[in-house]
Parts: sequence; structure tokens; C-alpha cells
Amino acid sequence: MYRLYYSYKAVGDVLLIVIDETSYPDTIKSKENVTALYKNNKLVGVNIFEISKVVKIHANGLIHYVNEELVKVINSILENASVETLSLEGYSIDIAERG
Repeated sequence: MYRLYYSYKAVGDVLLIVIDETSYPDTIKSKENVTALYKNNKLVGVNIFEISKVVKIHANGLIHYVNEELVKVINSILENASVETLSLEGYSIDIAERG
């Protein structure tokens, strides 16, 4: 399960992928515009910098809808950085968060 966040005003042109929001990373690995965050060798999050050079994201905060095309673009970036990829089925959003 993971969640995607994007807020240019809050953090700049960075897509935040939160895989485990309860864990704080103990290892950080960066390659090109991708920073992978690990806790005990388990991927807990990823930051993709300058994401707007690859895909336009019209969101401010939690991304409520993730489609297959967006996941494919993200996975291509992750693969190029040798980081574990995402599944479309793994996206998580609570009903209460949809408003």
C-alpha cells in the first residue's frame, strides 16, 4: 500500500511516495532525481524531484486518483533509479479522506 502527495507550494516540484507512514528512514539512497528512503532495508518512501519535467500533476496534497498511466510513468522513473516499483492495486486512500 502506498500514497502519493504533490504540493508545489509546500515542498516544490517533488512527488512524495509514502509506503509506510509510521516508519522513519534509517537509510537514504539517491540516484539522479530519485531519493529512496529505507527502514531496516525495507522501502518506506520515495521522493521524485523535478517530476513536472516528466508528467504534469494537478494536485495540492494527497493525490486522490491514480491511474495506470501515472503508475507506468512513476515505475519507469523508479526502474531507472533501481528502486522497487509500484502496483496500481497497491494505492491506498481512505474514504474519509475523499471528503
